[in-house]
Amino acid sequence: MGSIALLPPTHRRDTLRLMISWFGRLRERKLVQWALAYLAAAWLALEVFSTLRENLGWSTAFFPVLVAILAFGLPATLTLAWYHGEKGHQRVSGAELSILAVLLVIAAVVVPRFLPGATGGEAASRERGEGARRTASPAAGADPRAIAVLPFENFSPDPNDAYFANGMTEEITSQVARVGELSVVSRTAVSRALESDLSLRDIGRELAVGTILEGSVRKAAQRVRISAKLSDAATSEQLWSQDYDRDLSDVFALQAEVAIAIADALRAELTEAERNWLDVAPTENLEAYDLYLQQTALSSLVADENRRGIALLRRAVSIDPDFEAAWLRLSHRYQWLGLNAGDEAAADSAYVVARRVLEMNSGSPDAHYVLGTSRMPSGRLGEASMAFEDAIALDPKHADALEDESYLLSVLGEPATALEYASRALALRRNLANTRFHVFWPLQMLGDSARARAWLDLAASEGMEEARLDLARTRLALLQADTARAIELARSGLDRWGEGTEFERFALDVLLFLGQPGVIRGDLERAARVTPDAVLLPNASYRTPRANYALLLHRAGDPDSSDLLFAEALESARVAVVAGSEWPAHTLEMAAIHAFQGRPEAALEWLDESYARGYREHWLLEQDPMFEPLRGNPGFEALLARMEAALRRERARVEAEGIAALVDAMIAAGAAERDAEGMS
Repeated sequence: MGSIALLPPTHRRDTLRLMISWFGRLRERKLVQWALAYLAAAWLALEVFSTLRENLGWSTAFFPVLVAILAFGLPATLTLAWYHGEKGHQRVSGAELSILAVLLVIAAVVVPRFLPGATGGEAASRERGEGARRTASPAAGADPRAIAVLPFENFSPDPNDAYFANGMTEEITSQVARVGELSVVSRTAVSRALESDLSLRDIGRELAVGTILEGSVRKAAQRVRISAKLSDAATSEQLWSQDYDRDLSDVFALQAEVAIAIADALRAELTEAERNWLDVAPTENLEAYDLYLQQTALSSLVADENRRGIALLRRAVSIDPDFEAAWLRLSHRYQWLGLNAGDEAAADSAYVVARRVLEMNSGSPDAHYVLGTSRMPSGRLGEASMAFEDAIALDPKHADALEDESYLLSVLGEPATALEYASRALALRRNLANTRFHVFWPLQMLGDSARARAWLDLAASEGMEEARLDLARTRLALLQADTARAIELARSGLDRWGEGTEFERFALDVLLFLGQPGVIRGDLERAARVTPDAVLLPNASYRTPRANYALLLHRAGDPDSSDLLFAEALESARVAVVAGSEWPAHTLEMAAIHAFQGRPEAALEWLDESYARGYREHWLLEQDPMFEPLRGNPGFEALLARMEAALRRERARVEAEGIAALVDAMIAAGAAERDAEGMS
């Protein structure tokens, strides 16, 4: 009333009379009663919708639409009350129609923005903590159902709980990957992309994904909070978001909810089997699960970390003997220790654990897969291949089984079929560096240097950087007999990928193979002492560290020590063959030692056995210094010719059956894109 007091007396009286009259008309028209009645009805409508949604499983995406409609209903109701609220005979006036028409037009513009897939509705939904969904617009033709899961940020108050966020990232990735209509890029590929500090759009382009999942994890006492957000990789616009705040005991249901919500946001249908799988918790023991999560941060390829991971998993399965996922990972870790460190006890443990998992669940493709990998350290390649085939029969999209079967087929002298399997894996996850490597392997086994080079050039043009791709480039240089290039790549890779890695073992072998032992003597001596009998696959010579160190000592003028180590290597290889190992590496090592020590007949016998086991890399035999005494030997030259003829037949089959079609299409598309960029 302070502003009214400033008016002249006459105006004050008129204003007061006007306000009293206006309030009187509000009372006569019952606007307050109409408003309260409408708000009560709107509240009831929202309650009914919420109840039906929970009972009938309706999507939450239409909740903001209902709110928007009800919000526009209030001014429309008040308009009707103003013109028709009091007793009388008011007819519909032009002013009333104009107001209602304006409200209708505004509602027609605004309400659709709250529909599923609209930006306005997405914002309103996020404010309520509900998931929102839009139709994805893929980046550069990328499939919107191809997803890259970025590492979830750790918001836990205790820094020691960082492993929990890491584990949640891996577990949610695994859950989402179980949805058949979705394709999830591997954690390794995502990590490499993140090292370049790329934007979401650049990550999407590099990984060829249409959507990107980000999130954060906060673990405090017995509560866990996960925030997840799905974004369009091309535009960085948000497609869906949700916050989950649960008791730690509900963590498995929470993971399943995230996967189902993402599938719903991308309109991917889950099969009944997929829903059933998501509904099953891997374990009911949170202590065992916490140990399992801790080991996810430890690499299987670094021996010390792998052993710590094994210790954590053994504790987990001792707490919950039915924890299948922990048993699977345990077999995997034992297998890597057996294969890369030459640990026979670990190799045996891998098989024992794999058999236990298979007894627990014979219908699990993963159980058959780890059974296959567990047979590789001991060289039971036929058994490994059958197990991989069983896994593929149960799950034709089991990319790991497809890749490992491809590798075995290459080693066993069937590179055309190997390329067929690798291409099937490529169709499932074409932007994973390790999958690109598994495609390269049969290409170089075929001796197809032109296609192999174009394949690696494609990966380089796409920014793919990974130790195995550097390994592949070095192998290609050996295939092309480009010694200088192979030495350069081996040396630069040693600096880049570091000690204790697969690349280090490979590079040391290559440098010795090419006559460059000076700077690597200490490393070879260490390898021969720590893992003397490890089968160094993939490499150049296929020899064990002990045999390689013996060659180095011979070159260094210490024939006595060299002969002693060669004798030990021969005996070790013989024992492995007698025990049933089918790796061509063992027979090839015996052939090389016999040839180097001047026993050509024995060398040729073991070379024939290597050929029978599938060895076909004649270009490496032509460069291997240990086979120098056999150069010009008719039997040796005839064997090289047989190997070359066998590969010609394999190459002809590749062309006749179009086995390289996907590889060629990707190479051509990459070349066309580079040409277009060059012209722009």
